[in-house]
Amino acid sequence: MNKSEPESPHYYLIISFFALLFPLLLLCFRSLDDNRLTSWQWTFYNVNTFWFFCLLVGGIVAALVLSRFEPNRLKPLVLFLVSFLAAAMFWDEPEVIVDAARYITQAKQLSVNGTGYFFSEWGKDVFAWTDLPLVPFLYGLLFKLFGESRVVIQFCTTGLFSGTVVLVYCLGKLLWDEETGFNGALLLLAIPYLYTQIPLMLVDVPTMFLLLLAVYLYTLVLINGGVVTILLSGLGLFCVFYAKYSTWVLLAGLSVTFLTTVLSSPAHTLKRTSGVIVVAVILIGAAFYLKQEVFLEQIRFLFAYQKPGLGRWGEGYLSTFFFQIHIFVTAGMLWSAWVAYIKRDYRYLNLACFVLIIFLLNLQRIRYALPLFPFIVLLASYGIKEIDSRRIRRFIVLCAVCSSLVVAQLAYLPFLKNMSANNIQEAGVFLNRKGIDVVEVIPLFDEDDIVNPELAVPLLDYFTESRVYYASGQARPNPEKYRTSSLRFTWEYQPPALYQPEPQSLASEKALAIIASKRNQPLPPSVRKKIAGFTQQRTFNRTTGVFRHQTIVSVYYN
Repeated sequence: MNKSEPESPHYYLIISFFALLFPLLLLCFRSLDDNRLTSWQWTFYNVNTFWFFCLLVGGIVAALVLSRFEPNRLKPLVLFLVSFLAAAMFWDEPEVIVDAARYITQAKQLSVNGTGYFFSEWGKDVFAWTDLPLVPFLYGLLFKLFGESRVVIQFCTTGLFSGTVVLVYCLGKLLWDEETGFNGALLLLAIPYLYTQIPLMLVDVPTMFLLLLAVYLYTLVLINGGVVTILLSGLGLFCVFYAKYSTWVLLAGLSVTFLTTVLSSPAHTLKRTSGVIVVAVILIGAAFYLKQEVFLEQIRFLFAYQKPGLGRWGEGYLSTFFFQIHIFVTAGMLWSAWVAYIKRDYRYLNLACFVLIIFLLNLQRIRYALPLFPFIVLLASYGIKEIDSRRIRRFIVLCAVCSSLVVAQLAYLPFLKNMSANNIQEAGVFLNRKGIDVVEVIPLFDEDDIVNPELAVPLLDYFTESRVYYASGQARPNPEKYRTSSLRFTWEYQPPALYQPEPQSLASEKALAIIASKRNQPLPPSVRKKIAGFTQQRTFNRTTGVFRHQTIVSVYYN
């Protein structure tokens, strides 16, 4: 760009043209998107292209107006509030990923039985699958302190997402400058897929926050030192270690941060890093020793089941970096590598190594790459910084943000709300509205089921204030049938004792919820007998028709 003409309207027109062109091109080639949850070939199936175009134009106009303003003070607070409000618009999304049932169960077991029970029974009575305990422990504490409410969890996950946005700003400012950090933080809002994950009771968004926090604290230790910072950095590594198994590999990226610093300041780097390692090893080792049998068994299982399965459950890089992440972010990230090479900027490697892990480990499943999104957007911001005009840089960033919000609100959210998972949410709301105190859940098994219908028990409990119970009595399918399935955990899951009926619950029974995977699924005689005691019925059978698994909920009440 000609520095003598940084504000030429031609540049705004060119950027606006591409901001409109790229989403429309992706729409035309949406069959190439193989994302397993929010593929454009599904989410845009019923979207009116004319309205999509109009909203994109409106988003570009909004970006143009907003690019004229910049907060001079309290930038972290502005970023936190804006990102929180943007993410909160998606709170009415249902729990579309069945993994949430595990975390709901684990959190409820802590809330009901206490922290001592939670840790002593982790991996035993507390069904842990391949989960690590830190995030479920956090959710359980929230349940215990504030009640078993979805809003409480969504405040937590959205707050952690907004905290991640602020940390992106802080890390970018620490490594380069304030503008790189600020634009990078805004670009985290330019990932449409991310909006679909923030409201869910999963571990991915908290893990993203904890990983970035650990990287920021370690970078701060190498630059400034300090006993308190070293202790916090060691604690940060401990938290990341027990958030999710996949982060163990991601932490290898910190070795590059160490190498780029030790060359210029070997004594200080070795001393400070040794302090961090000592603190982290003591904390991690103590926790690992206490539950080593569980962790070792999980690790063996990951290598035997999860690792071979990744090739079968993957999604392409084209989907992740063009459809699910705004193309301006991807372009900025790719351009940044050349910029860093020309400048011989070795600090760039501190973040680039984390992004390279995606390709080196062939992480072709977007949920495994999600914790690395902050590094992608910071690299993109670093590349965009090479454009001469500050306002045009901000315009590009805001175009990406606004168009991503349009995609997520116009296509993703309506699609997800039409998934059959929403039937459980609507049934829970219905039970609350009717003031029903107790509900018995009866899952119906079918030979074609790919998901264990018993997972509806904790999911319905999550959405209703009614006392939920479940008495198992039906024969399950042979678990060997699901041995290589990505949903195998659902068939190894057992509803815990807290969902078993109590005598007083049976005496005051007021509603019956039947969970089926098909419309008009045949009812066993015992279930038909129970239904006879109720006079009214409400069925929730919404479905997109895209996924094999469906959840149909029928509520019987008086």
